[in-house]
Amino acid sequence: MVAFAFAVGVVRLGENLRQRNLDLHGWLPLIAAPLTGLILGLPWFLRVWQFTAASVRISSTIDIERAAQSFTGGYAQYLWYLAGPQRNYWLLPLAAVGLLLALRPGRGLAFSLWSIFVALGCLPQGIVLAPFRPDLLVIIVFLPASLLAAHALVSAGEALGSVVRRPWAGLAAAGLAVLLLVAWGVRDTRDILNPVTILADQADLDALRWIEKNTPPDARFFINTTPWQGGTYRGVDGGAWILTLTGRWVLQPPVLFGMGSQGYVQEVNRWSKQASQLKSCDPPFWDLVKEAKINYLYLKTGSGSFRPGEIAACNWLKSIYDDAGIEVYKIALP
Repeated sequence: MVAFAFAVGVVRLGENLRQRNLDLHGWLPLIAAPLTGLILGLPWFLRVWQFTAASVRISSTIDIERAAQSFTGGYAQYLWYLAGPQRNYWLLPLAAVGLLLALRPGRGLAFSLWSIFVALGCLPQGIVLAPFRPDLLVIIVFLPASLLAAHALVSAGEALGSVVRRPWAGLAAAGLAVLLLVAWGVRDTRDILNPVTILADQADLDALRWIEKNTPPDARFFINTTPWQGGTYRGVDGGAWILTLTGRWVLQPPVLFGMGSQGYVQEVNRWSKQASQLKSCDPPFWDLVKEAKINYLYLKTGSGSFRPGEIAACNWLKSIYDDAGIEVYKIALP
């Protein structure tokens, strides 16, 4: 938002200088809109600033050796993967044409400048505006790319209409092209959900509601975990929602736990690393149970390494919920 407002301001200032007239009425909405948004969101911005202030910086990562590694290593391929899927790659050249056509006053110059800023921020080497990372900017490229591609098609339609001296024919051709692209996108994204990203389903929700009604508020749950990013871990099923939806303590809290104190983060990571490697109720499992004061288990068939079928014969575990592949156990140590 700030970058786009800055781009609009640059274009507006250029127009004022060219006309030798400072249009105060034109600047008023440009200043008032972001300022109003900043005031309304100030409590949230202050909260975010509290946790990100240490990482805010402007730096350059332009280095020939590192640049070669970035473009030949896995990170560049990862960024290109995020810019996909295949249908997106076909739109990028069309968007580039639209960008060139829009680099004129009155044709979307401010939007073009903002799009260039986003594109430059997607490169693995260059100017870094931390905490914004290239991968965070790549995932929003679809927005400027779609609009610029549409601009290229409409401009081509206008040019065609001028050549055949029938403006309506050019616009109709451009409209048809846009409709075909929309139909293509609708068909390819009708089932866009990635099954891997679905941690919880209706069975998990039913189990969580049962937990809220039938376990004490001070219950402490073990859940399966797996490595995530930045050396942290995450849950693999509906157990990841136990704290959020029921208020019960859980071995691996939501990923925002990483904003806690260093000691707390290290403790959670250590416990979660142990949990991710467990497959049965062997001594390391009981060591974790005692250290973390765990008294309940949340397990789901097919999720994680520690599964219901593996602990059926374990002592001191009592199944208190078993439905749709989800089991909740109560630990009753002597």
